[in-house]
Amino acid sequence: MQDIPMIDNNSLQPLLTIPQAAMILGVSRPTVYELIYHAGLPVVRLGKSVRIIPTSFTQWLAEREQAGKR
Repeated sequence: MQDIPMIDNNSLQPLLTIPQAAMILGVSRPTVYELIYHAGLPVVRLGKSVRIIPTSFTQWLAEREQAGKR
């Protein structure tokens, strides 16, 4: 049987909503959905809800930044 890693509740960050991601990026909600569907912004789907993991969001932004420097 595989060991399941323990999750430290203090290290968990709340998931971002689409409006929160839009506010952080300074764009509209529809633009965030465009980024999800066409630019690969990673999301987690929880039923009908769409959320963004903050660390994935930061990594995705860093990758876009590096791509822009090429």
